[in-house]
Amino acid sequence: MNELVDKYIESSDLFAIFIRDYTFVMDALPVVKINQMLNLLTAILQNKVQNLETVEKKHFEQIFLYCMSWALVGLCETEEREKFHKYLESKNAPLPPISP
Repeated sequence: MNELVDKYIESSDLFAIFIRDYTFVMDALPVVKINQMLNLLTAILQNKVQNLETVEKKHFEQIFLYCMSWALVGLCETEEREKFHKYLESKNAPLPPISP
């Protein structure tokens, strides 16, 4: 988890990028967005934790990205979400392509 937070959030100073380059439909403090991300992550992984199942690193990264994307840019319009998708691609994130 620390590796992913560093890769996608801290090393790029993501919240500074949000302030500078993104328009949100509704403002939310960074702590609220991170809390939402962790709540989504917890909910998705809850059954695996309860069943003592392991999650492969790549699959965990995909789950992390899903949660991060909805929590951090869920309050953006489509164009901003596509911009964020490109940001994640620049970080070599394991993402599906954007569908037309």
